[in-house]
Amino acid sequence: MKHLTRTLSAIGLLAAAAAASDSFAVPLVLQQNQDLGTDGKDTRVIISTDIDGDGDLDVFIGNWGQDNIVYRNRGNASFETVPPQAINNDGGFTFDAAWGDMDGDGDQDLAVANGQGTNNGLYENLHGKIPQATEGRFEKVTTGPVVTDGGETYGVAWGDVDNDGDLDLAFANKLSPNLLYLNDGVGHFTKVTTGPQSTDVGPSRDAKFADLDGDGDVDLMFANSNDTPNFVYFNQGGLQGGSVGQFVRHTGDALATDAHASRDMSANDWDGDGDLDLFVCNEGDESNDVYLNDGDGTFTKLTGIAAASDGGKSFAAAWGDVDGDGDDDLFVANREESDFMYMNVGGTLQKVTGHPVVQTVGNSRHAQFADFDQDGSCDLVVANTIGEDNLFWRNSKSPWTNLGHNYPSSDYHALLSGSGTLEPAKVATYYVDGAPPSAQAFWVIGTSEIDAPFRGGTLVPAPDVVVAGLATKPSGKLDFAIKWPATLPSGLVLYHQFWFLDASSPTGFSSSNGMAGTNP
Repeated sequence: MKHLTRTLSAIGLLAAAAAASDSFAVPLVLQQNQDLGTDGKDTRVIISTDIDGDGDLDVFIGNWGQDNIVYRNRGNASFETVPPQAINNDGGFTFDAAWGDMDGDGDQDLAVANGQGTNNGLYENLHGKIPQATEGRFEKVTTGPVVTDGGETYGVAWGDVDNDGDLDLAFANKLSPNLLYLNDGVGHFTKVTTGPQSTDVGPSRDAKFADLDGDGDVDLMFANSNDTPNFVYFNQGGLQGGSVGQFVRHTGDALATDAHASRDMSANDWDGDGDLDLFVCNEGDESNDVYLNDGDGTFTKLTGIAAASDGGKSFAAAWGDVDGDGDDDLFVANREESDFMYMNVGGTLQKVTGHPVVQTVGNSRHAQFADFDQDGSCDLVVANTIGEDNLFWRNSKSPWTNLGHNYPSSDYHALLSGSGTLEPAKVATYYVDGAPPSAQAFWVIGTSEIDAPFRGGTLVPAPDVVVAGLATKPSGKLDFAIKWPATLPSGLVLYHQFWFLDASSPTGFSSSNGMAGTNP
């Protein structure tokens, strides 16, 4: 493509005059014009996995009193909704959901915790069984105890309780004993009816598995509300010398006796000492709780830090290495107040105060860190309730940032995204979806952002380089890969946008969003 070769030469000439980009302690940028963040529902859980086996992370959103939603990742952190099927056309009252390969076929199945008297859900991913199921096809499981028990279930988790190589299933119940099911290896479950984990009554709001004592088997936790101590059960295999899959409730320290309105328990080795510490989200206008693992499954309550004194209406915690320094940082989803975020600095959690991620008061219920654009950095999705849009925070350590200012026509809404990197001599790929079909396209590239009125829309980049001679496919897509010049300096920011001849627009033109690409 001769015009691309000329473009690369022009970009090389522009590079010398470009200034270095700013760096931020919290490299998260809110993404606009993304389907993932514009479907305002009453969302209670947001989780990701590769449902269709194409190598990128798709997203399931569990809603209260509404159909759930599945978003397919098109390979570059741009999302589209999956057509209705069992997994997202089963309107109910979803509180929680978790991915796990229940039948050992290599793809991810889904367990859903439901309230309001509805049964819990179990959905089998057919991707590994039906070759044409490229978008991730699911079949609802209609028999067995998992889908006939329940009624007021708030949490769900997968874990190999008995060390037999398959995933077992736990559910947290608010008004009745919690539920534990053993898997036979092909997705058939047997309910466990003995042991404290199956007879203690919460009310429980969250279920998690984690190897808290480091002995090679998973232990089980339930977060309890209504001033009831949380339940921590140690698996009696390994360190305990008993039978794997049998549980004994933890006693004897603050973790076992503290009684609050807990909504979530998460385990993470944030201090880097080789064992899993615990963070507990409390919702009843109380501080959250931090417990340091002493290395053998006993815990010391930590005080005197912001993470242990902040609180109010915290519902869920998410861990991820946002700044790429090798340790996990912490995000806390709050209702009716700003969310919390703590950066891990040498094993200590430092509160973030001056970033947009913690400056908006909303109604967050859940969050997850994941690399949605496959650039090696941790992005963040946040689930919001009461009709508020969910949030997609893209890591600006990614070279690509969506700047918005899409100029759609009545028929077309073009979305520009990128993958790869702007590093010298490396390959980057541009993707355009939703543009006018078989239309002449113009690629505008600049070293500054001008956001100027143009043809009824907004021209985002300065038109330092304009590439003509491109055209969209009959599908309205346009994509191509280019190799950057070896002379690009570190910190160079290039701004991009595509404009199209569009007969359905009153001005004869429409445009994609603007996008910034940064050379690390």
